[in-house]
Amino acid sequence: MERYEKVKFLGRGTYGEVWMALDKKTNSSVAVKQIRIVEEGEGIHFTALREIMILQELKHPNVIQLSDIFYKNSNIHLVIELAENALNDLIPKLPEDEALTKGLMKQILEGVAYMHENSVLHRDLKPGNLLVTKSGEVKVTDFGTAKIICDSDAPKSTGICTLWYQSPELLFGTKHYGKSMDMWSVGCIFAELLSKHPFFPGNSAIDQLSKIFNTLGTPSEDEWTGMNYLPNYLPFSASPRISFKRAFPKASDSAIKLLSELFTYNPSKRISAQDALESDYFASEPFALSPSEISSVINNLT
Repeated sequence: MERYEKVKFLGRGTYGEVWMALDKKTNSSVAVKQIRIVEEGEGIHFTALREIMILQELKHPNVIQLSDIFYKNSNIHLVIELAENALNDLIPKLPEDEALTKGLMKQILEGVAYMHENSVLHRDLKPGNLLVTKSGEVKVTDFGTAKIICDSDAPKSTGICTLWYQSPELLFGTKHYGKSMDMWSVGCIFAELLSKHPFFPGNSAIDQLSKIFNTLGTPSEDEWTGMNYLPNYLPFSASPRISFKRAFPKASDSAIKLLSELFTYNPSKRISAQDALESDYFASEPFALSPSEISSVINNLT
């Protein structure tokens, strides 16, 4: 489409390339995500169609916005707002600042709460799927594995969510999961913001579970009722819970409490995004940085 002029290659995804482009109509920079036709005559992949449909419905400051769709050279192109930084690239550079971490977490949770209120599971929340704009706004992106849930008890696909951010119920093979699986991923992101490195970097499902249990303690049947009936359940040796105060020595008591609520084994008891936003963590000083304050920090790093 003549309206958009490619400026800079940004990266390559599963189904195509992403470019920064100039929108000549508005004279503003945008991102253009090119989605390849899977095979000539077969149309585009269903995950791309699902992403398009969900992005057309979601309108929130902390969810990436789709502004246009066009077809060119046998490819679908999605025009989305430009967000210059991926959170996974920023985390190792971020200063130790509780107000900054609160500001980022507040925006992440606001985006997730909005998705969940609208019955959308993201199913692959991780720092690489969270973008930060120059103006300091966090954007949830990449909805290729997302799902609209009309019946939370219906069986759903397994094998979704990047391993390091998968909840224990997914690792044990459940097909019956809900919004709480996203909240475990949010807990992993929170821990990564606090520690500046991935918290559970497993290399297989069993290794992932081992790392979780060796950190949080091996769950009991009383703690997680029904755990031993999950499809891929297997018993693990008893392991004690480590001290979060030792693991995160600079974290406040309210941060430790919220992290513990996100890392609750029983999915039905795991904290929701809305309840997390109303926790003591955000109600206590230092208060969360605003997007403009986050922008000042980010722009000084790059």
